[in-house]
Amino acid sequence: LSAVDSSVGGKVAVNFGGVKNIMGAFSQPRLVFCDLATLKTLSKREMRSGAAEVIKYGAVCSASLFEDLEAGALEKLLAQDPDTLVNIVSRCVQLKSAVVEKDEFDKLGVRNVLNFGHTIGHALELSANYALTHGEAISIGMVAATRIAQRLEVCNPTFQIRLEALLRRAGLPLSYQGHPELFEPMLKALQLDKKFRNGKNLFVLPTGPGSWKQVEDIPW
Repeated sequence: LSAVDSSVGGKVAVNFGGVKNIMGAFSQPRLVFCDLATLKTLSKREMRSGAAEVIKYGAVCSASLFEDLEAGALEKLLAQDPDTLVNIVSRCVQLKSAVVEKDEFDKLGVRNVLNFGHTIGHALELSANYALTHGEAISIGMVAATRIAQRLEVCNPTFQIRLEALLRRAGLPLSYQGHPELFEPMLKALQLDKKFRNGKNLFVLPTGPGSWKQVEDIPW
């Protein structure tokens, strides 16, 4: 997950007061070194968790990456095929770097694209007290955001089917059933989301592979 996402961008932050990454700074490193051999030490669950962020990049940043994952690159990634790892990690780093360069300090809204699935995902991750990995929560968040996009008719109808199929192939959850007690805590957590401004929420919604739009003030 770090190799394909969180190692790039310069954010150095910690959770505080029940809010994720709320206290910290921007401090760009001189070098980010991804030793892909380190991934051999990870469990399959952690590999799947990282794959959620890879799927995120394909879903809203790169139609070609999304299509490659659909065509079999996903399974090769999870199996840690060396050539696939080098290809996928470098593409994700390039995609995130391109976004960060346009909005280093996260003030222009450009970096919001990187939050696809994270609005509901972060709220679930916190409310469930980290029973889910970050990637598992983000997988559920992406599904939820895509279903919202469908309800608002801003998303290609077939995209939801394709995204959910890809997440299933990655062994990632599409929902977290049997926990109705989390609903109210999640609503409170959503209102602490960094994109929540002036009493209005802001969601990153997919419109089709590699494309997105942000929609403000979606009815609770």
